[in-house]
Amino acid sequence: MGEPYVAEPILVGPSSVGISHVVNDVCLQNPYRNLVMDAIGVGDAYSNDNVSSSMVAEELSNLEATNFYKLLKVAEEPLWNGCTKQSKLSACVQLLIMKSTLNLTQTTFNKFSDFTKSCMPNDENLVSNFYDAKKFMRPFERGYEKYDVCPNYYMLYYRADAMKINCDFYGSSRYKPRNPTSKGSNKVEMQLRYFPLTPRLQRLFMSPYHAKDMT
Repeated sequence: MGEPYVAEPILVGPSSVGISHVVNDVCLQNPYRNLVMDAIGVGDAYSNDNVSSSMVAEELSNLEATNFYKLLKVAEEPLWNGCTKQSKLSACVQLLIMKSTLNLTQTTFNKFSDFTKSCMPNDENLVSNFYDAKKFMRPFERGYEKYDVCPNYYMLYYRADAMKINCDFYGSSRYKPRNPTSKGSNKVEMQLRYFPLTPRLQRLFMSPYHAKDMT
């Protein structure tokens, strides 16, 4: 479940010069570093030996390079001092995979994480709960868009229908019944999460390895 973690020295430094060599040397040894490459937006395109350090420097600003090294450090941070089998990142990813594949509730996830932390050394870095896990993984996300939908899946409140409050087909309300004494905005009955395809395809085409299979 998940990929094995391979401990490597933590790389530091904000300069974007030399990133291509960093990627080329480390990506294949620690698959969790690929999350870093995707998060910074370079994928494995820079694992190509033909890409020079100067070319990478032109692509990444100093701020992007700084963020790159911060994320790379996260990928290398051990679960506790001296741990060589798991990093904080690999452990968090595998916990989230278990939650998804085993259909665990947030309460179960939190209790399992709390028990696991109690079995570790005092300097452990495991996430404390599901909220912390989501917050920790946020820099690695590719993002998505949320749209309100009819609870019967007959209508998407989008574009010309974005301002409507009832389904055109069944008349069902877009929002949940509201307590007259409650404050705040209306709560929608159901939402759809849309993962934009174009940036994901662009990310794949950035990689010579994947691009050859997509044409």
